[in-house]
Amino acid sequence: MTANGEWVLATCKTYLVLVKVCVEDKSGFITPLGKRKPPPKKLAIDPKDIMLYNITEVSFTPAYFNIANGESFIITSTG
Repeated sequence: MTANGEWVLATCKTYLVLVKVCVEDKSGFITPLGKRKPPPKKLAIDPKDIMLYNITEVSFTPAYFNIANGESFIITSTG
């Protein structure tokens, strides 16, 4: 989860999922968001990059948020 509680990050074997849990200053952990809930974002490696970098299997390590120089990054690895 981000430090401000706005995003939750989930690691699956072959992709990552980002879920925005705060909308209009309301937290989905406290108040149900209902139809205001935005769709989750699926992050995956492009199949072209899998071939380009000769990746034989995608299996992500647990992903986490990292803040450096005021910017947020998602850190994970595979292979």
